[in-house]
Amino acid sequence: MLEFYFSVFGILSATILIPSCYRVWKRKSSSDFSIITIILGIACQTCWLFYSLFFNLMGLRNACVAWLILMVLQLFLVLKYRHGCGVKPPIK
Repeated sequence: MLEFYFSVFGILSATILIPSCYRVWKRKSSSDFSIITIILGIACQTCWLFYSLFFNLMGLRNACVAWLILMVLQLFLVLKYRHGCGVKPPIK
């Protein structure tokens, strides 16, 4: 039962990334987001995921998967809407 609660709260905690993803998507700009921070977060969650798989911790695994999905989505959006990446400059 404890693993179930850990899963629920872990997944809910990952939802803190949704407003950031929405903001980047809505503004079509990600110039104020650090790519390095997102990559380090993905690396950290990947390590925790392997830890949870090694010790068979279902709650931690579910939380890590939720975090990884949202962090990869955030990285995708930040790279997609980064100024100068695939965006043509205006013609003068």
